[in-house]
Amino acid sequence: MKTSAIQFTVDVDIDIDVVVVKSGFDDRASVILMQCILRDAKIAALVQNSADTDKLLADARLEKLAYLKELHNANERCAHLEARYEHLNDV
Repeated sequence: MKTSAIQFTVDVDIDIDVVVVKSGFDDRASVILMQCILRDAKIAALVQNSADTDKLLADARLEKLAYLKELHNANERCAHLEARYEHLNDV
């Protein structure tokens, strides 16, 4: 079974006034634009993580079905052998 670490890579909260002072941006519009870009990056990361999670879940379901089919076949074989054993004991 494949395993993968799912990480939320972007988690940034920005105070506009702090960014204005520290970054030297002259206007608040530039800071707001930067926040929008970071927000879009967060959304893109969440969408990618969601897609990765969906793929992992689908793979796990397929693997589970394969194991259940293998178990069913083993149980059928066991029942067949038990019936054959009982038949041979009766003879």
